[in-house]
Amino acid sequence: MKRKMTLLLAVLLLFALAVPALADAIAEPWGDDFYRAHREEVKAEHRYYYTNGPQGFVTLYREPEGKRIATLANGEAYFIQFLIQWKGTWGVMELQKENGEFVSGWVPMAQMAEQYDTVSFVRDRASELEEPEEPLRVLLTSHAAAAIWAYPGAEVPDTVVVPGELESYAWFLRDGEASFYLLYTDPLGRKWGRIEDSKFYGGLWVCLDAIEETEAAWVDEKAAAKRAGEDLIPPAEGIPQISFTEDSASGFPWLALGLTLGAVVLALILLLLFRKKKAAK
Repeated sequence: MKRKMTLLLAVLLLFALAVPALADAIAEPWGDDFYRAHREEVKAEHRYYYTNGPQGFVTLYREPEGKRIATLANGEAYFIQFLIQWKGTWGVMELQKENGEFVSGWVPMAQMAEQYDTVSFVRDRASELEEPEEPLRVLLTSHAAAAIWAYPGAEVPDTVVVPGELESYAWFLRDGEASFYLLYTDPLGRKWGRIEDSKFYGGLWVCLDAIEETEAAWVDEKAAAKRAGEDLIPPAEGIPQISFTEDSASGFPWLALGLTLGAVVLALILLLLFRKKKAAK
């Protein structure tokens, strides 16, 4: 009896270890040998950029200065996962091919334009930001909703959260109180706070003087233009097409997935056998 339970617990432990391994694998660029070889040299970026090549398009490479695998028209926003310094700054992104598979590739960041976000805002408004000695604490659950903005001065909120409807949100798991360590006062005199204690909305902003308000009372027009991708180099009319190469496989972490599914199946089989023998007795 004890031996069976020990075996079952061991299998469940294997499952618990396999799931994080799968999650970590998915978080990295799929099937990217260059990334794997230079994992210690890359820096996490996790921001959106617009393609803005001087010829009206950007070329995607298998690795920096390597084989060309695709051309991307100017004006499209892509999520840059990591950066590396490699005879200039390069960023890695993932694209989905027509067959549904994912492929990762590298682009020269000199040909990309940032989509205005909270990182841009903090950099541009550094001299206007306030860092109080004690964080400003606000009871957000006392409001019917909370509008979450990409940055103060954005045209529309990123989302609106309602207390109690998102159980995994950090504010609602605790006492509903949020702490703000970085503050900004907009031209209308309203106080904003940057979210620090949320897994989902970290780095985004709340207008603390109008928490429920979803209409922008003030818009930073220059920031909004950058956010929308205005003033970029127009896309070229005739873009040279490069088909994704056959060796640009999805790189899906089949080993981690196999370990996970195998552990689940084995655990279920053992559990069924244990119950069957127990019922027979």
